[in-house]
Amino acid sequence: MNENLLYQLWLNLRLNHDHYKIDKAIRLFDSAENIYHAEKLDKSRIFHLGLGSLFAFKDKSLDEAKRIVENCEKQNIQMISMDHERYPKRLRQIPGHPSVLYVKGELPDIDNLVTIGMVGTRICTKYGQQMAHDMAYQLSKCGVLIISGMADGIDRCAHIGALKAGKPTVAVLAGGVDVIYPSTNRDIYNKIQEPGFGAVIAEEPPGYPTKGFKFPIRNRIIAGLCMGTIIVEGQGKSGARHTANYTLEYNRDLFAVPHNANVSTGQLPNRLIADGAKITRGAFDVLSEYLTEYPEWLANNIDSDTVPEYEYREYQPKNRAAKKVTATKQPVQPKPKIKPATVEQIPKYKELNNTEQIIVKYIYDNESVHIDEIIRGNELDVTAVNSGVMMLQMKGVINEIPGKQFELA
Repeated sequence: MNENLLYQLWLNLRLNHDHYKIDKAIRLFDSAENIYHAEKLDKSRIFHLGLGSLFAFKDKSLDEAKRIVENCEKQNIQMISMDHERYPKRLRQIPGHPSVLYVKGELPDIDNLVTIGMVGTRICTKYGQQMAHDMAYQLSKCGVLIISGMADGIDRCAHIGALKAGKPTVAVLAGGVDVIYPSTNRDIYNKIQEPGFGAVIAEEPPGYPTKGFKFPIRNRIIAGLCMGTIIVEGQGKSGARHTANYTLEYNRDLFAVPHNANVSTGQLPNRLIADGAKITRGAFDVLSEYLTEYPEWLANNIDSDTVPEYEYREYQPKNRAAKKVTATKQPVQPKPKIKPATVEQIPKYKELNNTEQIIVKYIYDNESVHIDEIIRGNELDVTAVNSGVMMLQMKGVINEIPGKQFELA
């Protein structure tokens, strides 16, 4: 059994799979093994991880880590640690990259391929589905590797387009790699794992459930694996906006499919185009960005054959039971927010790492602030602030309000 892998799994468990914190811990102490074997850890370094980490690291049991390895062996799940030669170099470049990738199927040689992410809303139009399917089919025929999240809607269309082209695709899941979500996509989950058709990957161990807050965190992996990402369709607050933000943060190419101005699911891509995203009317708009630079990897096969028809699926929002409101019932007034007497009394404050505590204290002192003010006021790294703000929202400590402003939750 690989001891280095065991130590890495132990560290992941101790830090609750917070990969930004795990990344920082490795940079502070050089390796998970150093942290595990240290008799006494430098508290000035631990301060950057949050003092809760000091207590977490006192638990030296490797039992759970060994169970993860045994479970992976039983299910034929590969584990690729970040120091392994097969770990994608592009992914290693991003802050908070996964320390371990769990893989089912055959992970393509991502560093020697043009990789394009394709994402969008689940509740999508026929136009969006057709664009995703056709572009994925044509780009795959030209040698591009399509990466998406195996969600309903646009993600499913992207994977199916690549598979119909007879080419591999990669699905990045938001839970364990053995947890099929949604279950209606079991067909593409199984097909991707067939020889020659790619891989399903995840950053969490087998059996970990898929939960809503994990999707934005997962989206950084899609953006990190890709040279560029296409936003096909989505409303203004679609989860695809997280993938777009990560793509820009990582200095990768951002593409967006234009829509009619009066179509709600075109709000996000239309806004991104207005902000400078590359307008994408078809596969060639993407292919032309890379064809000259990577002629050994790509070929213009867009017109080599006819794109097969895509069977349109109608997706409906989940039904929500209507609440009965009587004529005499008074509307519920929101409870006024009571500001804690001190910043230390904010729930979960003591569990936060140093950067997160700095951000929270700045917001506490200034009521509501723009993200640029946080960066300037504390002389923090832009990437660290963006990551910290996202994690604080996931933890329910702060809320985003209109105008890229943030306030305490």
